Amino acid sequence: LVAHGCSHSQTDWFDSTSGICEECIGLPEEKAIVQLAHKRNLLVVAMSSENRDHKCWKLSKDGPRAATVLQHFAEQYPDAPLYAFGASSGGSFVSQLENWMVPRTPNLSLTGFISQIMASSPPRV
Repeated sequence: LVAHGCSHSQTDWFDSTSGICEECIGLPEEKAIVQLAHKRNLLVVAMSSENRDHKCWKLSKDGPRAATVLQHFAEQYPDAPLYAFGASSGGSFVSQLENWMVPRTPNLSLTGFISQIMASSPPRV
């Protein structure tokens, strides 16, 4: 799962020519992160925060949505590791996601996360 920063969206991660979405803009750093993940045989799932005004993440609103996406992915690929990467607001979001998911989705756990441009909260699991 990749999570954008405030004022951004899921369209940042892929080019419009990727065949994934015509409205994608593919920012250079985001595309490089996706390419690096693909080189490591990882499937990249991008989603936008629910808040489309400021486009920042909020765990209480976006946590359930991300857990649903990750649960679906885990059912389709039961042996695949689940990683989350976030930048800025997305970094804060992914650093808190595991703590939010544990009591609500006991069979779902992140293998790891990377929080870029934002300090991460230590796990309380």
